Amino acid sequence: MKLLKNITLNLIFGLNIFILFFVLFEGRIAIPAPLQVAGRMHPLLLHFPIVLLILALVFEFFNRHLREELPAGPGDGYSARHREGLPDRQRKSPATALREEVPYDGARAAEIRADSAGKKAVGLLLYGGAISAALTVVFGLILSKEEGYGGATLNWHKWTGIAISFFAALLLWYQQGKAARPRVLRIGMAVTCLVLLLAGHLGASLTHGENFVLQPILPEKSKKVDLATAVVFSDLVLPIMEEKCVSCHNEDKAKGQLVLTDTAAFLAGGKNGALFEPGDPAASLLMERLLLEPGHKHHMPPKNKPQLSPEELSLIQAWIRSGADFNIPLAALPPNDTIHQLAKVIYDTAPVAEKFDFPAPDPGLVKDLNTAYRVIAPLAKGSPALDVSFFNSRVFSGESLEALKPLSRQVVRLNLSGMPLKAGEFQLLKEFVNLRQLNLNYTPLTDKELAVITQLPRLRSLMLTGTAVTPAGLDSLVSMPRLRHLYVWNTAVTKEKALEWVSRRPGLAVETGFYDDGSMVLPLNKPEMNPARAFFREAFTLRLNHPISGAELRYTLDGSEPDSLNAPVFKEPLSISENTLVKVKAYKKGWTGSETVQTYFHKASFRPDSARLEFPPDPQYKGRGAFTLFDLDNGSMDIRDGKWLGYRGGELSASLEFKEPHTLNGVALSTFMNTGGYIFPPASVEVWGGADSSQLALLYKKSFEMPGEHQPAGKHIYECPLEKQAVSYLKVVVKPLAELPSWHAGKGQPAWVFVDEILLN
Repeated sequence: MKLLKNITLNLIFGLNIFILFFVLFEGRIAIPAPLQVAGRMHPLLLHFPIVLLILALVFEFFNRHLREELPAGPGDGYSARHREGLPDRQRKSPATALREEVPYDGARAAEIRADSAGKKAVGLLLYGGAISAALTVVFGLILSKEEGYGGATLNWHKWTGIAISFFAALLLWYQQGKAARPRVLRIGMAVTCLVLLLAGHLGASLTHGENFVLQPILPEKSKKVDLATAVVFSDLVLPIMEEKCVSCHNEDKAKGQLVLTDTAAFLAGGKNGALFEPGDPAASLLMERLLLEPGHKHHMPPKNKPQLSPEELSLIQAWIRSGADFNIPLAALPPNDTIHQLAKVIYDTAPVAEKFDFPAPDPGLVKDLNTAYRVIAPLAKGSPALDVSFFNSRVFSGESLEALKPLSRQVVRLNLSGMPLKAGEFQLLKEFVNLRQLNLNYTPLTDKELAVITQLPRLRSLMLTGTAVTPAGLDSLVSMPRLRHLYVWNTAVTKEKALEWVSRRPGLAVETGFYDDGSMVLPLNKPEMNPARAFFREAFTLRLNHPISGAELRYTLDGSEPDSLNAPVFKEPLSISENTLVKVKAYKKGWTGSETVQTYFHKASFRPDSARLEFPPDPQYKGRGAFTLFDLDNGSMDIRDGKWLGYRGGELSASLEFKEPHTLNGVALSTFMNTGGYIFPPASVEVWGGADSSQLALLYKKSFEMPGEHQPAGKHIYECPLEKQAVSYLKVVVKPLAELPSWHAGKGQPAWVFVDEILLN
């Protein structure tokens, strides 16, 4: 036993010396792969010192109370009150006391035995606690050298762990000494346990996110969003990342060198490159990882952590598809926009019901004043407040506004957008003393009329977009302390002027919209093709257009890039009757050219009279069964759009029948590839044909070369030329790749194959 203790003490001493060496030369130490396995055992080992050191404190505490409360039993030789002041010789064992004819104090002997047993138990726990603490720290230091760990939280966790290892070793040395004082030992053990709790809290913050331990008792973060002032990224997208992703991607724990705590970090991406392709969710790494199967090792977030809801996934996808603008306000998007609708589902956008101190309006009067061009509605069910909107500027008059005077106390929202108010008619607004929101967008308002606005004491939101208001006119609004939101888009108020003015009114948000000082050159939007379908049976005319008036569209039909000098200018609709690759680009003076838009229009001369699938596709990607393959409806870059058939681990086998024999000279497949999403080209394609299903001959077979790493996602058409022959029955077999290549993260697993159309010519 003594030998084992000596070995353990030497091991504890050696491990703590190694810890000291490691932290002194940490910057020069590289950890080989085999040792990384040991580092990853840190989460397993850390439970041992926690349990052992806390138990040691508990045993030491109860051992003291046990000694104090031992009773004096009958026949002990002396009563408890006689034990005080006994000579030292009575500390001898009962046998020795009997030989020396010294009266035996049994209670004192029991106390000595309990004290000895308690000390041994505490000692054993300290031995275990000290060695497990040292090993835990060593393994933790090795783990900290792996990629993705850093920051202040890690440093605090590391140094508190080292302190625990050193404290545990010192406590063991002190406890084993003859001069150990119980009081000092207990204080030292209590301090060590407090540091232990702090280290555990910091470790939990590293692995599970900030304040993981205290999260249940902390007030829940508000999910309220003000749709009028929300910015799409910072108020809608970033909070989702903070809740579901930041625990693994923060400054202290940046898995994959990826941090998702702010805009700059989001743009920087990680070791695998940029997180997203603006306008193209299917080619974005972020969406690829979010949409992987939960059990996949690259799925975000890991399956043991809270997952994004379908609505949250759709919101991020919609933001990327819209161009991934970090600064666009939600108010700049149409109310029926997907992002608007998802924001209402995910966040609490309902305003807090305000209590009003005025009586409800006369229902009969409200009914009489309601017209097709002056709509009056309650602000909420049971509320006395009214929301009034005017429509159709041609029928508007000052009398229609003045007619609202009997309801002036109840009107809290007034929408006069686009109405041709005369100078004197603005004076009518001061009657609506309870207005909270006033919309004067695109009215003939000037700085002079702003004086009337200042007489509305409860006004919080004022909309002046497209008016003649100037920066000097804003000064008249300083006296309105309740004003919180001011919209001055398309006015003389520039962003710089607004910021200067807001500095005098903290708490006021002034929205100026986009402002171009003339130095900014913007790229044109992408051109549009109509029709957008890539597959056809009969010849058709193709029209090209652009949403910006005056944009010049240049196109090519030979596969070359359409430049601004040599490519023909689109003037008349193009006639498409054969397989044609059309490329289009927009140009306009003062703008940079748009991105090139291209579509490969592919002819499908025949359609089978009946078709069936030998094997069903994956339930997630089943489209409309065999009909999907011949509906001339091309799938998008989103494989979940219901226009793709997806297979994995089994082949796509389509059997096609014609009532009359057809002479075919080729079959083509339209497929999708996204190697990051496990979607590869077909491993092989076979085409069988004959007079009926019992007389099939192999007409074509080809194995395709697989792509390498980092290939862009996209759609591809594979041609299968045939020698001309008449067939009544055709069978097309598409086999997916059985095992992903060695360079792929899912190497050895089966790949997906996606097909949206089979084209027969």
